[in-house]
Amino acid sequence: MAKAITHIEKHRHDASQERAQTLDQLLNVVTEHKEALLAALDILSELHRAGVLDILRGLLENRHEVGAIAINQFNRPDTHRMIKNAIGGVEFLSRLDPEEIQTVLKATGNGIRRANQAVQENERTGFWDLVKTIRDPDVRSSFSMLTGFVQGMGEAVRPKP
Repeated sequence: MAKAITHIEKHRHDASQERAQTLDQLLNVVTEHKEALLAALDILSELHRAGVLDILRGLLENRHEVGAIAINQFNRPDTHRMIKNAIGGVEFLSRLDPEEIQTVLKATGNGIRRANQAVQENERTGFWDLVKTIRDPDVRSSFSMLTGFVQGMGEAVRPKP
């Protein structure tokens, strides 16, 4: 028969051995990730020079007061309206076709440039000049676009029978 085990030898680590092993592991990790660590240290240095780290430290030290102020600001009715409006704006933009928006924005930008040009050149438009511009194909295209816009708005706001 086998002999009974009466004594278990525990493997004890020496504190200096553990420290040396930990330092060795850290050096291996630092060596392996040298590029990333140098980049991170550069970023931290720039944040420190810009004062961002001081701001963050101040926020952390005063986090309870800052949190109370933030909660009070969020509980104001105008903040609720602002958040609802932002959500509504995002929903509105998500329903629009990007190509159609691009066309309208391009036309609007061109119109603003022409309007500024007229102001810079101090153009004066008389009654007969207005009558002549109605025949201009560009003006007619713009009127057609505006008419379509107004008709579309009217369809949306007209009470349904």
